[in-house]
Amino acid sequence: MNRLIVAILCTFLLGTSIASAQDREGGIRDTSQHQRPQGISGMLYVPWIYGIGVGVNLRYEIPVVKDGFIPSINDQFSIEPSLSLSYRSYGRYGGDLKFFDISPAVYATWSFHITPKFRPYGAVGIGYGAEIWLNDDDFDNDYDTGYFYWDVAAGLFYNFSPSLAFRGEIGGRGPKAGLHWYF
Repeated sequence: MNRLIVAILCTFLLGTSIASAQDREGGIRDTSQHQRPQGISGMLYVPWIYGIGVGVNLRYEIPVVKDGFIPSINDQFSIEPSLSLSYRSYGRYGGDLKFFDISPAVYATWSFHITPKFRPYGAVGIGYGAEIWLNDDDFDNDYDTGYFYWDVAAGLFYNFSPSLAFRGEIGGRGPKAGLHWYF
């Protein structure tokens, strides 16, 4: 019973602190003009489409609509050129297929500045995946392929400082986590 009371009290205090932060400068209700910095993200991820593996994703955030589309809230719209490199293994055709994937893409990201530190977002991307099969000796044909793809993702930025943030994302290409540098 005591734990329940403590949990309810902590939830109430967290809720009131977030609500008061939303009204401050940089919160969701801050409708003033904003200068949005550009930034670079470096994220590790686990690709899960056509096999499990490991990869790295680099993105360059360019704020395009700095004060967003909704005048009554603190939002922004950015374009993010991206490059992903991954290694995956896929168990098909009676054996493990191993391949390296190079994927340039462009994402449209719409984010919401809930507090000065917390910024969730939604993103839609389109890209091209170039697969290089690493075990061609197992097949008579050349299986190197390329394909266009689209991706939908949701994520968040959590600012540690004015120039550094944690970034986490979940999308169709796999879960990602890393750091984002503002400049």
